[in-house]
This record gives sequence, C-alpha cells and structure tokens, in this order.
Amino acid sequence: MSLSEHIPADEDSDILSEYLTEPQLAAQLHVSTMTLKRWRALREAPPIVRLGRRILYRRDAVEKWLAGREVEAA
Repeated sequence: MSLSEHIPADEDSDILSEYLTEPQLAAQLHVSTMTLKRWRALREAPPIVRLGRRILYRRDAVEKWLAGREVEAA
C-alpha cells in the first residue's frame, strides 16, 4: 500500500509539496536518474529522504546544494 492510499490526495499533496521525487529532480536538472544515483554513490548529490525504497529530495536542501556548487567565473 502506498502513502497516498492512507492519506487523502489533498492532504498528501500538502505534506509532500516540499519534496521532489528522483525523476522530478532529474528532469529539473536535465540529468538522468542514473546520474543522480551515481552522484549519491560518490556523495556528491543533494541530501535525500528515504521512505522505504522511495527517495525524495527536499526542495530547500536542493537549493542549498546548488548554491554550494556555485563558483565564480574565471
């Protein structure tokens, strides 16, 4: 049974609205989900939240991760 089966859809969207799934984040970063998995293995990915086998990324954690990768142009 999935989380959405236990919580009405409108409440589920409120609870998880601050999170991105792996495919959602991959699409926004224009990379594959395999790239995200590789980054996680190398400990170069944004922090994750695990819900069983499901991996979620908190939006503000992803923004901090992106800001931390910022470098000045040479």
